[in-house]
Amino acid sequence: YCVGSTTKAFTAAAMSFLVDDNEIFPHIQWDTPISQIVRDDFVLQHDYVTTHVTIEDALSHRTGMPRHDLSYGGYYDGHPVTPRDVVRSLRYLPLTAEPRTKWQYCNMMYVAISYVIETLTGSFLGDVIQTRILEPLDMKSTYFSTSVARKAPEHFAQGYYYKDDSYHKVPDMDLAQT
Repeated sequence: YCVGSTTKAFTAAAMSFLVDDNEIFPHIQWDTPISQIVRDDFVLQHDYVTTHVTIEDALSHRTGMPRHDLSYGGYYDGHPVTPRDVVRSLRYLPLTAEPRTKWQYCNMMYVAISYVIETLTGSFLGDVIQTRILEPLDMKSTYFSTSVARKAPEHFAQGYYYKDDSYHKVPDMDLAQT
């Protein structure tokens, strides 16, 4: 079945491996500003916020950035949206609170963290999660991508919603272009 936002826990766990690896990534800590890692891409509405929002802030939903859910996804400039595209679009979106003053759920900041992980490791987040978490746990029928899960030999649960006195299939929402 689709796990939706539980991917956030896997993303935070993947980030924790990098924070914990002081041999390869000594400069990556929870309080490392995201802009120090992906400076040209991670730009927010104000310079101060850009230079002070940390990995921990993004994972804790306390960056000052609200949901902005309708502002990402689909295609950018004729190509399927990438994590880098989403991160670069943050510069055009307003903040609605000062950092660390208000909890505001923001999927886009988890995209920013996935982009940080991909930048640091050189690997797609789904591959990092697969090799660092799923394989060691022997989770052989767990997939990051809905399209890959649909092709797998295991049964894939179909979600439904109820509307107008009948049930309708929930369409797949594949976040990974594979």
